[in-house]
Amino acid sequence: TSTGNGMITLTATVTNSCGNIIITKPNITVGAPVITSVTSSMTGSCNGTYQEWFLNAITNSAVTSWLWTVDNPANSNWVIYSPNQPNTLVAVTGGGGITISATNACGTGKGGVTIWSNCYAPYALTASPNPASGNINVRVKEAVDTTVTAMRSKALAVSGTNGITKMHLYNFYTGLLVKEWTYQETESDNYNLNIVGVQAGLYVLEMERNNKMCSVKVIVK
Repeated sequence: TSTGNGMITLTATVTNSCGNIIITKPNITVGAPVITSVTSSMTGSCNGTYQEWFLNAITNSAVTSWLWTVDNPANSNWVIYSPNQPNTLVAVTGGGGITISATNACGTGKGGVTIWSNCYAPYALTASPNPASGNINVRVKEAVDTTVTAMRSKALAVSGTNGITKMHLYNFYTGLLVKEWTYQETESDNYNLNIVGVQAGLYVLEMERNNKMCSVKVIVK
């Protein structure tokens, strides 16, 4: 009968005419997995507004399924690259708590860690309508910052063009890529994205331009 989770020692007393024999079996893991540690470390420098982290979880017993989830997504954007593995890369703007759930036949154990980003946003995105269905209009506004402007001018001088703009639509909760668009043209302030066929839900729309990234949350209805 389950009374808890953790490590136990099982003791059996065998009695016969010669007396008692005591048999012990130590270090038996019972119940749901216990998260014994969650390690986190920044990996690389800022990627636009995003800072990447490497996360790794360790349990005291075998696990049949893993799931990384975000505790407080309201003030931040997240992309979890491997949400169903014990270790994953996570890209975050803002910051907050992220939880790892480890499940086996006896239940689920949980642990967590806090990660954050102090990266500067070179661009700002707005999406309308939001919620949307069918199409989303994305407007790009460049941040007023002399450093960013100088970097952009230098990039244009080298390439002779405004380069490639990419749009990626990620599932907000799993971090999986749902749809992407690529534009190789004169840099525009407006993009009309076709989202026909995208299931209703919450998503992160990420723009990559001049090796910088920014994002906005969108709701598909």
